[in-house]
Amino acid sequence: MLLRNEKSVKETTDSKKTHHVVSRSGRTQKQKWIRRIGLLLALATAVSGVGAVPAAVAGNRICAVQAAAQKAADPSLPDDGIPSGQQEVSGQPEVPRQQEVPRQQEVPRQQEVPRQQEEPEETWKPGTMPEEVWKESPLGSAGVLEGTSVLISIFIRDKETKWTKKEKKETNRRVKAAAGYLCRQAKRYGKKAKLIVDTQKNKKISYTFETEMKVTDRTHLKLNRKIQKFINESINLDDVRKRYKTDSIGFLLHINKAGVSYTLPHCVEEKDKDFFECSSLFSSDGYQETGAATYAHEILHLFGAPDLYEKSLPDGITASFVRYVRKKYPNEIMYTTYTKRGKQLKYGVKNKLSRVTAYFLGWKEKIPEQKRYPLADNDPRGSFHDGTSIPD
Repeated sequence: MLLRNEKSVKETTDSKKTHHVVSRSGRTQKQKWIRRIGLLLALATAVSGVGAVPAAVAGNRICAVQAAAQKAADPSLPDDGIPSGQQEVSGQPEVPRQQEVPRQQEVPRQQEVPRQQEEPEETWKPGTMPEEVWKESPLGSAGVLEGTSVLISIFIRDKETKWTKKEKKETNRRVKAAAGYLCRQAKRYGKKAKLIVDTQKNKKISYTFETEMKVTDRTHLKLNRKIQKFINESINLDDVRKRYKTDSIGFLLHINKAGVSYTLPHCVEEKDKDFFECSSLFSSDGYQETGAATYAHEILHLFGAPDLYEKSLPDGITASFVRYVRKKYPNEIMYTTYTKRGKQLKYGVKNKLSRVTAYFLGWKEKIPEQKRYPLADNDPRGSFHDGTSIPD
């Protein structure tokens, strides 16, 4: 593309007087037509399907057409149409297209494996559980003091003692007084407990066991072995559980002589051994007749309440905690079964059932004493441990 001065140029030759007049405006118009032709060529090429003409190629074609036109207008120009001494301006190099980065193939999401639904534990209505399943309970035969529980009375006859009807009736009255007290205490803590203990109305919860051994408060292990066997062989517990719609059954062994009453509860570590939980109740302590408070005290052992008058490592009861109970709850039924005057009431209970005992029974989840003393958090609540596997 030539850019001259604005004046007209007249050129004469010897052989032929021909005037070639080239004006700036004329040259510009020609250039416009040349550019238009080049653009049309590029457009025609694109439409014909050959593909789009790169900008550099189109520019070179335009330059070639312009050079031919300029050569025709000015013969003095060299063949390429570019004045001598002027550097050749080549078309812009083709800018390479940026290579498209291939998209990363989306990794297919791993199909979530549906979780296998855990089979819900089979639930049983009270009294319908198979006996072999029932005996797997870590709570023992008595279970927890909530809902309906049955206490079966077994009257022991050894070489030295026997029971009369009057004595059995008297014993039954004291047991009923103790049961009534415990049901009232459960209500105080928002629990509903029903104890079936009346042997006069329910003949099928009263049995007599005869033995040749001499029964004392020191022969408890030997007696317990015999009683466990007797219960298995002589008492239809399936019938009792179905009749009263319960899986909570304890056993009261009535011994018509003086002695220290005691309870042998089931411990978690014993598995299915000594599953039947028994309280041995002597008719007197050697000084006075056994009162209703002692019956209530021993029955509470069946359901998980420990003694609070002496230390016990498995239960987390330390000597300092015993002193605390003596000061804070001096009339607590698991601390004492006597009145302030040192008496036993035959058919009444004046002792209190504190929040400490309620905690061990499972009637309360937490108590303030846990912050100061290492009381056991037995699992399940209401159970006992023998010390060989104390829960955290």
